[in-house]
Amino acid sequence: MSRKYKDYFDISYMVEEAEQKHICFVIAVSEDKDRGCGKTYSMSRLLYNKFVNNGDRFMLFVRNVKQMGKVADGIFSKFLIQEHPDTVIQEVVQNKGGYSEIYLITKNGEEQSKELFGYTACLKNATDIKLFSSIFSAMNVRRFYMDEFMPLDGKYLPNETDLMKTIYDSVNRDIEDLPIILTANTISLGNPYFTMLKLNNKLQSNTKSLKTDTCIYENVEVEGLADKHI
Repeated sequence: MSRKYKDYFDISYMVEEAEQKHICFVIAVSEDKDRGCGKTYSMSRLLYNKFVNNGDRFMLFVRNVKQMGKVADGIFSKFLIQEHPDTVIQEVVQNKGGYSEIYLITKNGEEQSKELFGYTACLKNATDIKLFSSIFSAMNVRRFYMDEFMPLDGKYLPNETDLMKTIYDSVNRDIEDLPIILTANTISLGNPYFTMLKLNNKLQSNTKSLKTDTCIYENVEVEGLADKHI
């Protein structure tokens, strides 16, 4: 049975269930493709709280080097402005675009603190990132996230899911089933992730929820969302 969300979407329910049941993939898409339901905001809150409370870091996935250096701000800025206005994001590209280090910079009066928050990994440079896998494991990377995993232009990298698996396996190492969270505002059943997870024959465009041994999926519906966008 699918969940009904009131006013805003909370992805933590899906992620917590996946972690408890050792399910690798969490996939959330908007029921209304023209109105965002707060997936990115909810994911920002989850990653922030996990870091503050447990020291858990994360890794963002992007496809190309040109996205490096700015993806974290796009994901976290709205959440930080609303809930932690004294904190900003800084993303520093390393290894010629292979990966980025993401920092939280918090002002407290005249003082300023800077903490390593997470990483961004470029799928196209998956082979190079393997060389730095021990760094990510040592720094407690516990979750992976890709926003807009189904791009509007339908352009994916060749062997994109294999590239993601290469990075995931390099970082994952001795920990079972760290979650990979994928979100999008559109539904395209013919994408490589659904093919990899063998969802093509199980999903329809109007499927509200689905659980398999490898995936928790929701087509997110938020009550009152239309009224918020009038």
